[in-house]
Amino acid sequence: ALTPGEDSVVAVSNGVLQALPAGVDALRDRRLFGGAPDALRRLNIQYADESVALEARQTPEGDVWRMTAPVTTGADAPTVKQLVSALAALQAERLVDSAEPSTASEPLCRIEAVFAGGVTQRVAVSRSVHAADGYDLVGTASPTVFVVASSNMPPQLTRRTGVLDLAERTLLALPAQSIRRVTVKGVGRQEAVERRGTAGNEQWEAAEGTADAEALQAWAALLGNWRAERVVRLGAGAQDAAAFGMGEPFMEITVDVDSEAVVRQTVLIGRPSANGGRYAAVRGHDVIYEIPAETVILLERHLATAPHERGPVVNER
Repeated sequence: ALTPGEDSVVAVSNGVLQALPAGVDALRDRRLFGGAPDALRRLNIQYADESVALEARQTPEGDVWRMTAPVTTGADAPTVKQLVSALAALQAERLVDSAEPSTASEPLCRIEAVFAGGVTQRVAVSRSVHAADGYDLVGTASPTVFVVASSNMPPQLTRRTGVLDLAERTLLALPAQSIRRVTVKGVGRQEAVERRGTAGNEQWEAAEGTADAEALQAWAALLGNWRAERVVRLGAGAQDAAAFGMGEPFMEITVDVDSEAVVRQTVLIGRPSANGGRYAAVRGHDVIYEIPAETVILLERHLATAPHERGPVVNER
């Protein structure tokens, strides 16, 4: 080994050689995004014909993510958290230095990640020309190609429909005590129940027949946290709504509540889906959901017994 002053050649043990990195590549940072997961404030995913944008808002309980494009709606917290963590941990299997683009074809998507302090990183994602089962990720600041294994790539970046997983799947989240009236309209069905009485001595009364205690309890649990199985369309227009059966809905559910934020919510239940469920939408929103078969069965349960049937009145004490 040559000494730092280049005036002596000395003998060293093989242990020194083994301790040194095997080449310059071993010293290079293979992480694609340098920021920590909790430092990410905005994420844009640009496809050929659509842009998906997510923003984080800081709260005492932690970051709350919202989707701002293609529609303004809540983001599905577990899925977004998983995506952000996966991006922060994303590493290249190998690095390829090239002044030429890795592929002449249009990228699958382009990512823009904005971290706290305004630090922005932009990356294009393409099918790899350097690995049989991988993706080439190239940033705008460097021609270096990050070759990433398919198994490490978040599905929201490689699967066009994966962005639908990022949207909030909650149709309604209404506290049971805030619900004052529920109206259901459908084919051969029209019923309404209303909570009446003073605090501590409230009762559900049906417009016709007698309120069904068990059915109302099950409905209240659903309305308190009604999550769809999946989101099937974002930015749905009138044509989409008609295609999913919202033009002539199978069922229309209207819930009146005591709330400063909202006083009425209406859910439209559309045509059947392939898995035995149905499509659904909240009136005034442009998101189409799919609800599972077990939810449809619950919704088909009447809130009141027929006038000639006897049933208990629900006491809310």
